[in-house]
Amino acid sequence: QGEPLEPPNPLGKPGPGHPVADAFLLRAGKDRVVRILHNLSFVEDPTRAFRAVRFECRYDFVMGRQTLSLLKGAVRRQLFHRLSPARLFAELRAILSEKRPVAALARMEELELLGFIHPGLPFGPPERELMEQLDERLAWWKFTFPDEPVSAWRVRLKGLLDPLPDDELRRMADRLGGAGREIAAVEEGRHRGRQAARAIAAAGEIGAGTLHAILSPLSVEEGLYLAVRSGDRRVAEGVTRYLTTLRHATALVTGADLLAAGFTPGRSLGEMLAQLFRAQLDGKVTTKEEALAWADARR
Repeated sequence: QGEPLEPPNPLGKPGPGHPVADAFLLRAGKDRVVRILHNLSFVEDPTRAFRAVRFECRYDFVMGRQTLSLLKGAVRRQLFHRLSPARLFAELRAILSEKRPVAALARMEELELLGFIHPGLPFGPPERELMEQLDERLAWWKFTFPDEPVSAWRVRLKGLLDPLPDDELRRMADRLGGAGREIAAVEEGRHRGRQAARAIAAAGEIGAGTLHAILSPLSVEEGLYLAVRSGDRRVAEGVTRYLTTLRHATALVTGADLLAAGFTPGRSLGEMLAQLFRAQLDGKVTTKEEALAWADARR
């Protein structure tokens, strides 16, 4: 229902008269047009407007004149307010999951569809530039870590919602119900990112242990977003270093090792483990024996 059938040809393009579910006809050849199948398509299901935009940008087609006119009519009649917030968010997620989301978002802005996601959501040149930079960072990740997929649509969602202040994000999360968890996660990640950026800026020359402690609370998606959004070269370099060399570091010594060495259980044990791991990342200890001796000297 609305998801495109996979085209059977190796070029990944729909053939002449290729139907997409029950709502559209993609006609290849000279015109390369997306058309609805009947005049009430957007009245019956306004979410088809978002899918029409997706198919335009996915296949590098254009909407037919009548289809475009009927879509604009649906916008003028505010038909999208009939949709549940969850359905609107599902369409937004699908667009953010496309290979070319920037073009689709720019088209949504042009057709005044973004306002139905949030009335204060812009997508002008600054927002487009941020999204393009995020896609470059995602491409870097895919090339560097081909076996570790990330949620690209969540990274892009952070970029799309970047212009909205925190209080607007909270209202949006409340309005979306269950889907609002994703918006709430954007706000929470935004706060973690700000704290990390401030900590890196205040740290001066920063060691690996300190960098790990600052950035480990962030998810990979939050780190990728922060590297772009901060606009700070030191932050971007720190995130890159963390993601490439520090993220999977494991401690030489565990809590069980310290207990066996005579340390007392409790908060002080956890603090010692954290200090020891930082010393390990900073190169002050390189073996388990050195780590236990380092800890014992600071007992």
